[in-house]
Amino acid sequence: MSGADLEVEENLRMIAEELFELIAQGEGQRLDFKRGVPSVKDLARVVICLANAEGGKILLGVDDDGRILGCASYDVPDMLSGIYRATDPPITVDIEEVRTFQGTVLVIHVPRTPFIHSTTGGLFQRRVGKECLPMSASDVLAFQSERGGLDYTALPLGEARYPDDVDDRALEALRAEIEVRNPALARYTDLDLLRSLGLLVDGEDSSRLTVAAGLLIGQPEMLRKTLPQAEVAYFRQRTETDIRLSERLYLPLPLLLRRLEELIEANNEVRSFLLGLQRIDVPKFPQPVYREAVLNAVAHRNYGLPGNIIVRHFPNRLEVYSPGGFPAGVTPANILRQVVPRNRLLADVLGRVGYVERAGYGVDMMYEELLRLGKEPPWFISDELSVRVVIRDGTFDEPFVAFVQRRLRTESPPTLEQLLVLSHLKRHLELDLATAMGLLQRNEGETGEVLAGMVREGLLDRVGAGKAAVYQLTVEVAEQIGVSLLGRLLTPAEQEARVLEYVRERGQITNRECQRLCGLTSRQAGYLLSRMAQSGKLVQVG
Repeated sequence: MSGADLEVEENLRMIAEELFELIAQGEGQRLDFKRGVPSVKDLARVVICLANAEGGKILLGVDDDGRILGCASYDVPDMLSGIYRATDPPITVDIEEVRTFQGTVLVIHVPRTPFIHSTTGGLFQRRVGKECLPMSASDVLAFQSERGGLDYTALPLGEARYPDDVDDRALEALRAEIEVRNPALARYTDLDLLRSLGLLVDGEDSSRLTVAAGLLIGQPEMLRKTLPQAEVAYFRQRTETDIRLSERLYLPLPLLLRRLEELIEANNEVRSFLLGLQRIDVPKFPQPVYREAVLNAVAHRNYGLPGNIIVRHFPNRLEVYSPGGFPAGVTPANILRQVVPRNRLLADVLGRVGYVERAGYGVDMMYEELLRLGKEPPWFISDELSVRVVIRDGTFDEPFVAFVQRRLRTESPPTLEQLLVLSHLKRHLELDLATAMGLLQRNEGETGEVLAGMVREGLLDRVGAGKAAVYQLTVEVAEQIGVSLLGRLLTPAEQEARVLEYVRERGQITNRECQRLCGLTSRQAGYLLSRMAQSGKLVQVG
C-alpha cells in the first residue's frame, strides 16, 4: 500500500471515529437515525421536526440500534433541493457524506431558525425527546411568539371574554391581594381593573381575555377546553412508583395556590423548639418557598411545549416540574443574579398584584428562607425541555436555626450571602475564594468583599494569604452552630499561642514538633517560627 493510500485510510478512520462517537450517543432530542434514504416527503417531516425544536442531525444509513447499514443509492443535490421545496418557510440543510467500511452514512445538519416551519402540506411537528409530535394551532402560536420575541401570555385566549369566562372567586382573591399592595388600584371597577393590568385585549372588542387573564381568573372548564397547558398535577408519593394521592387541577392561579397549599400542608410535618420565650417552627417544606416555586413555574414555563406543571410531594423532598428550559441567558449557576422573564405580561401582573417580586424570580427569597431554617438551598435542574426545582427536607438543625434567629434580632441580621457561606461551612471545614465565587454567584471582587466583611464581624477566620487563603468559622461561631472543631485549621494567632504554650512547658520547639503541633508543612512551620523570632516572641538557637 502506498503512502498516499495510507494517508487516505488514516483520514477515513478519523472521520469514521467521529461518526461512531455520534452514533454512540443514541437517538435523542437533537439526533435521529434512519435505515436508508427516505422519500423527500418523509425526510422533510423529520427536518421540520428538528428545526422547530433545537435543530440537530439526521443520520441516514444507521439503524435504530446504532448499526451502520449504509446508503446504497442517493443524490445529494436532489435531496438538498427537495428538502428546500418541501418545507415552509424553506429550510436549507447541509449534507455530509461519511464513508465507513460498513457503507456511506449521510449526515444531515438541520439548523434551528427564527421561524416555525411546516411541510408544504401544512404539517407542523416538533421534536420532543426521541419523538416527532404534532403541533396544535396554539402550540404554533406560542412558539412563533417566543422565537419572534413576542409574549404569548399577552395574546387573546381563544374566544374567552369578560365576564362570561371569568371565575368570580378568583377575581375576588385577586382583589384581596391588590388591596394589600395597591389600595388605590383595588378601588377600580372590575373592567377598569382588568384593563389597567393589561388582562384584556386592546382593540374594538375589549372584552376578550388574554392568556394571562385566563391563567389568573379564568373559569376552570374554560381553561380545560381552551388552554390545556394550564393543568397542574399534584402527586403525593412514598417512592418513585408508590403514588398515594393524585389530583389534576384546572384552576385559576389564586384557587390553584389555595388548593396546592391544602394538599401539601396535609402532610407537612412541623418541628418546633423554644428560643427564650419564642417558639420557632421549622416545617419540612416552608410554605413561602413552595408557593414561590409554583408561581415561578406558572410565570416562566414555556406554554408552547406540550405537557403540564407537576408537583411531586415525597416524604423527604418536594419537586416542581415545568415544561421548557430556562430562558436564554439563565442557568442554575447564575439564577440568583440573572433575570430574563419569558412571559412578560404575566410576570408583570404577578408583580403588580403582589404575588411575586416584579423584578425577578423570587429565587433569592427561596434561598434565604430555606437557609434561615437550617436547610440546604433549592436545587435547579434544567435541560432543553424542562426545569425541575427540588426542595429538600434535610435534618432538623436546631443549633443553626437558633444562631440565625439570634442574629436576626441584632442590628446586623445575616444577609443571603452570609447565610450561604455559613451553611456551606456547616458541612465543610473550609472555603476558598474560587468555591465561594460559585456559591455566591458573584465575581472575585464582590466575593472577596463579602468574606472580608464576615471576618470583620467575627463570623470567619482567614487562614493563609493571597489566593491561597481559606476561610473557616471562628471558634465561637462553630460552637454556637454545633460544628466540630476537629480538623479545623488554626489561625495565625492560635498557631503562635499554641507554640508559646509548648515552649513554656518544654523550653524549646523544633520545626518537626511545630508541624505536628499546628498541622503545618515543613515550610509553613519554618515561616511561623521565623516570624515569631523576628517579632521577639522566640529566640532562634543554632
